[in-house]
Amino acid sequence: MSSRYELRKPHTGIYEKSTDNRETPGKVAEANDEKKAQLELPGHDSTNESINLKKTEQYKDSYETDITDNTGKTSADKYEKNPFLLTEKSRAEIREGILNGDIKEADIRDIGRPLREKYNGLFEDGFKKLSENEELRKELLKQEIYSKDRNELMSIKDQLQVLRISDTEIMMEHTPIKNMEKVLMESREIGVPENDIGQLFVNEDDISAKRAISVINEARTRLPTDWVKKSNNEPILVKHVSRGYFIKEDGVSTIALSSGHGMERCAYHELGHHIEEMYPEIRKLEHEFYNRRTDGEKSRWLGLPYSLKEKTRFDQFRDPYMGKDYGNKEDSGYEILSMGMEGLYTGAYKLHMDTDYQDFIFGVLATV
Repeated sequence: MSSRYELRKPHTGIYEKSTDNRETPGKVAEANDEKKAQLELPGHDSTNESINLKKTEQYKDSYETDITDNTGKTSADKYEKNPFLLTEKSRAEIREGILNGDIKEADIRDIGRPLREKYNGLFEDGFKKLSENEELRKELLKQEIYSKDRNELMSIKDQLQVLRISDTEIMMEHTPIKNMEKVLMESREIGVPENDIGQLFVNEDDISAKRAISVINEARTRLPTDWVKKSNNEPILVKHVSRGYFIKEDGVSTIALSSGHGMERCAYHELGHHIEEMYPEIRKLEHEFYNRRTDGEKSRWLGLPYSLKEKTRFDQFRDPYMGKDYGNKEDSGYEILSMGMEGLYTGAYKLHMDTDYQDFIFGVLATV
């Protein structure tokens, strides 16, 4: 029996799995400061946890047999400079280890942690640059007030304009998507492969689905390349609806995207369910992660505007929908990856306030 996964209700941003539909998360709360809203800056984890890289080190030997890139360097060469670079062979071994029970979600979080630290650090770097610009701006404005020389005034105005341009460039360089690209490239190839055959869309010529297909194709350019290649062989029916959902029936995945400005968020969310469907290893990891986080907690009603049958385990998740209960088995659907991808790629849910969750998502993105 197939299940349908819907987006969370628009005003709460939750995703649901039911026997009919699922929805994606709601709108991101706007920050009071416009620049902070565009550059959602995570805070560092204050704990001094030792990073357990034994699982990464375990697969170092597999780099020796990997192909050489266009620079003439093998993955083994790159490993010396980047210990988090995992090859296709090493990821295959990790996936097998997950299914065998040799590799646990804690190991995946260990691998994801340094990537999370870099991701959050990139936001902090951006905010630091904006703060420095703001201090310069305040000083220039003071000079402008007391200046009586026309040439000096013109110079000050020019400098203020340069700062405005600099602010824009900083914010565009440190968007969630840009930072995700920078971080994921540390661990694997991302984007569509060379000579990409393209995603198989069942209704590619359907005019009503054109925009939704375009948004999905744009998201594909930022996903792990292995995922993109595997997905290319999975037929997808795309729809443009008021509330997004994902369902797979008779070998065909339906990805229905919400209308409006939230379509990009919806795309990453529903693609998360699509990826989860392709890799049973992910659901196994989600099952472990979910049970650790919600240990001893009973499922409860999500609350309005959801039906009474829609239940969750609240934990300390950034959004209650992340704990949505779909049966809680190793082959059940979960909202963990879908909400996590949506949050990291689009800045939703302020995930920097839950570094444990971030570690898990980055670990999955890097290893599976």
